[in-house]
Amino acid sequence: MEYALSSAVKKIAATDKPRIGFVQGHGEASPQAMPEVLQAMSVMYQPQPVQLSDSALLSFKTLVIVAPTDTFMPQDLARLDAFLAAGKGVFVALNRVQADLQGGGGTSLNTGLEAWLAQKGVTVNDNFVIDAKCAPITLQQQNGFFTFNQQVAFPYLVLANNFADHPAVKGIEQVIFPFISSLNSSNKAVSPLRP
Repeated sequence: MEYALSSAVKKIAATDKPRIGFVQGHGEASPQAMPEVLQAMSVMYQPQPVQLSDSALLSFKTLVIVAPTDTFMPQDLARLDAFLAAGKGVFVALNRVQADLQGGGGTSLNTGLEAWLAQKGVTVNDNFVIDAKCAPITLQQQNGFFTFNQQVAFPYLVLANNFADHPAVKGIEQVIFPFISSLNSSNKAVSPLRP
């Protein structure tokens, strides 16, 4: 209740909202594919699609890169470096492995962001995290003429429900991370969870 009320007040009071750019052009998920994210962000920000070649790139506060599938060219990575050098932020949600449910495995996905992130001290491993405390999936079982739905724990759907006391996760009860990869951070100055 408190979060909903304070969000409504902020939405009404905010007149000059910072722009958040959802990077497009490398097979990323479009902002329209994430309506709940857009709705939550629009309280305090102006989420908009953007190309890295956009001349007004530095007018954005943060760039968001979600699930790219195509290659980032060297000039794209240079633009990201210039964006960071200007004191701006970049949020990357990278699928390092493309899941293959039929084959029961996955294929490494290389976009060029892996090496760029590694230079920044963050290595996204080409593996899957599995967790005993996971989200269930529904399977249908046939028994004669009857079909039954059964909930089965699926360890590739990592369930997070224990969050630190931080404004970035306030009000979130749980998040399901499907087919995530593990991270290694070798640089204390770079945090994969930096707000």
